[in-house]
Amino acid sequence: MSIGLFGAVVAFLIAGIVQLQIQKWQLPPQQDGVTELKIFNGALCNLNIDFLENHLVMDQHALSPSYPVPMVPYTLRIAPDHCSLPPVSESINFTTDSKTRSTLFIVQDLKTRELTVTQIPDNTVKILDNLALVRIFPLLGTASPSRNRTVRLKCKPDATEDMDVKPFVPSAYTPIQFGRCSLELSEGVGLSFTPIEEEVELKQGGVYTIVLHQANNTENVTVQLNIDSWPKTVSVLWQIPQYFVISISEILFVVPGLHLAYTQAPSSMRSVTMAAWFATKGIGNLIVVIVAESTLITNQAVEFFVFAALMGLISLIFLIAARFYKYHPIDNRNTEEKETDGLNSEIKSPLPYSNKENVMESNS
Repeated sequence: MSIGLFGAVVAFLIAGIVQLQIQKWQLPPQQDGVTELKIFNGALCNLNIDFLENHLVMDQHALSPSYPVPMVPYTLRIAPDHCSLPPVSESINFTTDSKTRSTLFIVQDLKTRELTVTQIPDNTVKILDNLALVRIFPLLGTASPSRNRTVRLKCKPDATEDMDVKPFVPSAYTPIQFGRCSLELSEGVGLSFTPIEEEVELKQGGVYTIVLHQANNTENVTVQLNIDSWPKTVSVLWQIPQYFVISISEILFVVPGLHLAYTQAPSSMRSVTMAAWFATKGIGNLIVVIVAESTLITNQAVEFFVFAALMGLISLIFLIAARFYKYHPIDNRNTEEKETDGLNSEIKSPLPYSNKENVMESNS
């Protein structure tokens, strides 16, 4: 029985470790009135950015982590760091939908050198299997920056996706076959494509922003892959070890436990003992409901580890109690008495006479 209890501890530990891996790519739910904000510095120099109580020093072409922000208008202040750019102060208005995560794209005009800020919502829809979501942010400093370009992604021999993009404007998300992808760039629709030396690795379920940076009046294009949402890195087959361990543990605990409860109880108390044994299942389920529905533990992985800790403590207590327990012989007295009483009653009770036997007895 002790092995079964410690097996349950192992099953909860496996569940907690798997949940930690899931939470790396799973988007956490947001509180009411709060959303998440990321900032991408598309300028040609480092920037000092202040908003609410946050202060950021961002390198060029860098993407910030997500910041929780209230959905109220606020002032975003941008100051260049050791470069000649005019300071920017804008009031950014967020939507009232707490499920909408946004990215602020800071872009520098090549002619006026002024900075502009554009708010683009991030992806919030479920990703289909065997796909990744990709959007292109082209920082293409060409002679004609207003001309649309075409970016081609080749992830598999039969999986090619052409995306029309406008320089300095993030494109919409497009589902792409995951895998290692090469990129090609065309000057416009119907023109030939020029291969880009760098490749990107797209994983299943991931959401990405690919930044293409091209210096002014040059043909060299660099690729920067930013992760908007982590890919799915946990297979559904990881459920098999958990169910296997917990099933074996239940067999090792329940079968000997039922035998112990039946044989060690007095013969007159066996029904009550078995009822108390099954009542513990209801009490255990009640504890699970209280812990799961309480607001004290909001992290699913922490909840699994709490259950593992509780099971470990109970297993130690049970192991100590079992070490000093004295096994009693099986009490079969009542059962033997009932069997003996039944046999004696069959012997002592006279067999009833039939009507024919009564008639023959009277004639004699």
